[in-house]
Amino acid sequence: SKYVAYLDWQIPFLQQSIVLDGKLDEASWQQAKSYQLEYATEPFENIAAPVDTRVYVFESGDTLYVGFIARDPEPEKIRAYLRDRDKVWDDDLVGLKLDTYGTQKLAYHFYVNANGVQIDTIESELNDSLRDDWDANWQTSVSRTEDGYTAEFAIPLKSMNFSEKDGEKHWRVEFLRWYPREVKYRLSHIAVAVSYTHLRAHETRHDLV
Repeated sequence: SKYVAYLDWQIPFLQQSIVLDGKLDEASWQQAKSYQLEYATEPFENIAAPVDTRVYVFESGDTLYVGFIARDPEPEKIRAYLRDRDKVWDDDLVGLKLDTYGTQKLAYHFYVNANGVQIDTIESELNDSLRDDWDANWQTSVSRTEDGYTAEFAIPLKSMNFSEKDGEKHWRVEFLRWYPREVKYRLSHIAVAVSYTHLRAHETRHDLV
């Protein structure tokens, strides 16, 4: 696998919920961990991203909250269709890839297009296959802006499997944006050689810390 290393970050634990309207205007987002998707990893390897994308993440003990600000200098070119769930892979998308066992064998994918259509799949990283017959119960909201779009995710931790053993848990995550223009760019917050951020979860709770 090309995912050979990880970055280690602490994700804020906030006992707060948000109004899921796609606008990222609650105080919680100001306290969230922030990343910039500064790399284009496909079709080129680790060049500078052509557009600005920022992601914010925190968790409440039972829900993982993720917010995206996806700027676009030509928002009229945003590609987003109203189609069935899991059928918008060619659209403008933001989302994340989450390996809840930290083994690089299985990853959950959560994406939304700029019209609010969701994609959720399970990837087997051993053979690079995707299963789109898995549908989780999670919520998203998207808001169009003058310079792109913003999105909010609320992903219940119980919608995914992970180790129930006591003690610290090790999760890996990659935040992503798909930006289809003259080519289909895959934008990430980390370079290909360091293609996961390492999240630490501990005790018997579902906290990401």
